[in-house]
Amino acid sequence: SPSSSSSSSRHAPPLHSNVVPSHPCLGRATTVANPHDDGTARTTYYVIGTSHLRCQSAAEVTSLLRTIRPDGVVVELDPERVIRLSTEGASRSRHNRSDDDDDVKEKEEEEQLLYGADFLAAIDTAKEMDVPLFVGDEYQKETKERFLRTALDPRSYAPGPLLTAVTSLLLPQRTTSGHEYVNLLRAFAADPEKLTPLAATAAPVLLLFLATIGNYRFDDIGNDAATALSLSFSFFATCKFFNNFISDRDDVLAREAARAAGVMASVKRRDTVRARWEFIVDGSDDAAAAAIGGVVGEAAGKDDDDGGGGGARIPLFTLKTPLASGQVRNLNLFEPRWLKMIDDACSRPGSVFFRSFGCVVCTNKFYSAVRIDGAEGRYADVIFKRRGTMARITDLVEGTRPVSGDRKVGVRIEGGETFLVDESKLAISKEGYLVASGVVEDGNDRGNYDNVSLGDNEEDIKIVVVVGLLHANGVIQRLATG
Repeated sequence: SPSSSSSSSRHAPPLHSNVVPSHPCLGRATTVANPHDDGTARTTYYVIGTSHLRCQSAAEVTSLLRTIRPDGVVVELDPERVIRLSTEGASRSRHNRSDDDDDVKEKEEEEQLLYGADFLAAIDTAKEMDVPLFVGDEYQKETKERFLRTALDPRSYAPGPLLTAVTSLLLPQRTTSGHEYVNLLRAFAADPEKLTPLAATAAPVLLLFLATIGNYRFDDIGNDAATALSLSFSFFATCKFFNNFISDRDDVLAREAARAAGVMASVKRRDTVRARWEFIVDGSDDAAAAAIGGVVGEAAGKDDDDGGGGGARIPLFTLKTPLASGQVRNLNLFEPRWLKMIDDACSRPGSVFFRSFGCVVCTNKFYSAVRIDGAEGRYADVIFKRRGTMARITDLVEGTRPVSGDRKVGVRIEGGETFLVDESKLAISKEGYLVASGVVEDGNDRGNYDNVSLGDNEEDIKIVVVVGLLHANGVIQRLATG
């Protein structure tokens, strides 16, 4: 079983001031009200502009996170890219750990990821500091589908966003009350390697422009028209790419940053519960999971939960939307940990919760790849609503997945009574799913849960958003204007 690791704020250097130093790649936006939160918390968003290729961005992200000490970290990744990137990072880390300590730093510098070291630095540092992580980007498939779906929409070719971006590059935006923009010229001057992605993006357009101008002849009216048409096509095609891959994703990133602030406000009010742990993904009999920090412990054996009352253990399954009492839903489960949860729930007829499990609404989940005793594993950072609903299994159909042939089950459930989760009595099963004990029925008698919600949250919230430099000011502008 992998050893549990505690919250490691001890790894961060001590702070002598709460003032965040100025940095050319750092901007901020401060808002009084959050559309994703009912409280009155003031939120300060720190936006770190990075280059995803090899440069100083990874070190800058680590240093700024340790200085700011945020409540949450949002990265410009979708869940699939998090797994791909962290898988490669975990593989390289394992290789480096096999070397002598004196060679580790040199090896890490030599083998730094060509792409994504800035994101890995954000993920690793947030994990060390016990700071919740949030994915901030849409799936790549969604970006491509939007590009094709809006191909005939004239608004998708609007030049405004591109011209604004070019203007902010040449004429840095001024700092206003509560808001500070990233100075791109200073960022590029401080680390010229950050120009690499911009140069790679602009090169095709520039080459097309030069080729067109090279063939231009002032004495040929027909050629003049063809040249003008070619230039216009190139310009509006560039606008289309910028709008879809940069500007539209600025909207997504800003929205997810605001959502992260709302989630963290709910955690501070204790309306939601946060848990983090690691587990092996293959679901083998010798799989092991370990809790991280003081939020959850390791679950007791199945023989410890066969009584009634507060000692009974309830497996927890996360849903996107609440399960209402009496509501029927169909679940299609294929992950090994959920298959094991269903097997356990259906194999103990003497248990109070035979053929039952708890459902809770997940407000944030972040999974990254890790190595556990040489096996492929996952780091889970999950936030869910304290109030849950019991689900009774009414039907179960065994099946196999069409391509891999792996096992899957179709489960029909019906919502039952509601309950409240006590985070001090959360545990993690060895297969990697959460288990709650000592739950309280959510009736008139709330027992010790009268102070679960602390009302309006007046404590300031700090959210760090790690994005590419071309996204930074667009995200700041959207957050600043709500």
